Amino acid sequence: MVHSKRVLVVGIDGATWDLIEPWAVRGELPTFRSLMENGVWGELESTIPSWTIPAWSSLSTGLNPGKLGFVIFMVKDGYRFMPYFFKCGQEKKRNIWDIVSKEGKKVCIANLPNIQSAYSVNGCMVVGWLYINRDAMTYPPGLKGELDKICGGYIVDIMTADMTKGEIVDSPVTDGDYIRKSGEVLGKHHNCFKFLLDKKDWDFGFVVYAEPDRIQHRFWSDKKILLDTYKKLDTNLKELLEKAGQDTNIFLVSDHGFGPNRRIFYINEWLIKEGYLRLNEFKPHVSSRLFIYASKLNVISLIRMVFAHLPKKIQDRFKGKSGFLKYDDLDIDWKNTRAFAYSVCGDIYLNVKGREPDGCVDPRDYKATCDEIIGKLKDLKDPITGEDIPARVFQRDEIYHTGTGDMSRAKCCYLPDLVIHVDGRLSEVSPNVGHGHIFERGSGGNHLLNGIFLAYGPDIKNTGEKLDGLKIYDIAPTILHTFGIPIPQDTDGRVLKEIFKDDSNLAERPVKYQNTFEKLRLKTKIRKLRRKGDL
Repeated sequence: MVHSKRVLVVGIDGATWDLIEPWAVRGELPTFRSLMENGVWGELESTIPSWTIPAWSSLSTGLNPGKLGFVIFMVKDGYRFMPYFFKCGQEKKRNIWDIVSKEGKKVCIANLPNIQSAYSVNGCMVVGWLYINRDAMTYPPGLKGELDKICGGYIVDIMTADMTKGEIVDSPVTDGDYIRKSGEVLGKHHNCFKFLLDKKDWDFGFVVYAEPDRIQHRFWSDKKILLDTYKKLDTNLKELLEKAGQDTNIFLVSDHGFGPNRRIFYINEWLIKEGYLRLNEFKPHVSSRLFIYASKLNVISLIRMVFAHLPKKIQDRFKGKSGFLKYDDLDIDWKNTRAFAYSVCGDIYLNVKGREPDGCVDPRDYKATCDEIIGKLKDLKDPITGEDIPARVFQRDEIYHTGTGDMSRAKCCYLPDLVIHVDGRLSEVSPNVGHGHIFERGSGGNHLLNGIFLAYGPDIKNTGEKLDGLKIYDIAPTILHTFGIPIPQDTDGRVLKEIFKDDSNLAERPVKYQNTFEKLRLKTKIRKLRRKGDL
């Protein structure tokens, strides 16, 4: 019996079996098809909301957003919002690679969106697209120069994010430039990761390809463009399998699924209409009105193309002002506002007395207010089509937990009170104001709850079986189990023992748990005592 010495995780941002399975069956994706037939696979249920952050953080730690302290890129601080890592920090010492590295295994980590700055590990690390420090893009620092030589200048992503503000500040405008740069970035990332697997000693590798998410958001209705991207990924997978060798267990995962963006729900417009959100004054920028008309005429792509050819001075005047009024630009009457929403994830916050600076919801009325909002959201109706659109809304305590039974303190005070769950009917939630209506026809694609999971390798069943009941929190404990490393006791996921061959050591070996933080604190205490000469 061959026992694996290595684990390789390939993350495919936004991947969905809805696309992959039929293309694999038709022979369009031969590597995916081979892995599906000779491994085990199934849908991987993501976090709610199913967003890049916290999904990759939950996948790499095994913790639900309640324990992480964030459900989106930004967390609430009074009425303002700031990047989640300013409040909650990176999950250092708790990600899979941190624990594996501490146990003496060599790690090779590239393009994980939940790595803001590369830091010291037993191996190498490259930041993902949400990075905040250009001087800490790789560990060791000199690795950046090596990657630049390999690919003719390393590029982190197709777009540029300013995570100190939580904004996308630059992205290709025309469809042609967008597709070209997406392919370029995918190629650079793949060549660099192949180089790392070839030249660096590693036991655990983890790479994320973000390009499917980028392409699907914009071109969901053009299946030829999507298939071209997945064909490139299929070739990449084949090359990674060859680099990894036969003694490696392979995991394919995505942070969420994807589907058509059929309908946008403007949550703050709805909260204003229902009397929960009050504005002192509202003055939309002239470009907002332009985009309203462009949206109605379905000529957004044309507007983008024209915009790309405008003089830079004019572009700069309009940048950041063409999305109507965002939450940060609203002049809100807080003393008379009972609820507000911040992000594209359907998060709703109550303006509670004693919790918010100018709260007007009595804590005794908290549950009644939540129930009232939920009831109204379940009765939503599209005024254009007359279609009933009952929103599925979760209260905070239903989907997040700290393990302490107290959701009112510590990190959880940053979490939303209500979360609207997007689905096929309500595909996108926007907090922007100025549209003059609550619903709008969507375009492109958007996130859905179920992503992908596939396992293949010497310790994995080769039955081609499709599995059920897989959750994003299960990945971290399963990988730790393959290395024989005890799992932190507060992990929310489980070890997926059903994926292992019946006669394998991984199937027979009992799952071990350990309070990792206590172990780390003890090691730190011992080191301090030794430095002082007390031990």
